[in-house]
Amino acid sequence: MKVGDLIRNISHPQAGIGIIVELGEPRFEPDCVIAVFPEHGSQIVYADEIETVSELSDDQLENIRGGMSSKTFDILRAEKINEGG
Repeated sequence: MKVGDLIRNISHPQAGIGIIVELGEPRFEPDCVIAVFPEHGSQIVYADEIETVSELSDDQLENIRGGMSSKTFDILRAEKINEGG
């Protein structure tokens, strides 16, 4: 896991897909992360509840902007997921 990865919280799938914005400790294999979800904002998600949906490349991470609206986030999320397929 790294900052920028798109994840789903398998314990709370209704939250949708979020993007990791901060890693917990230890950094090489964090026990939790902070992720931003479109409708729920920033949430702590524990490692055993995470399903990685898409790992973003460094080039893709350059395009991520903080403070975006949920509509903008949804559009960005769809574009980033579709880039890989």
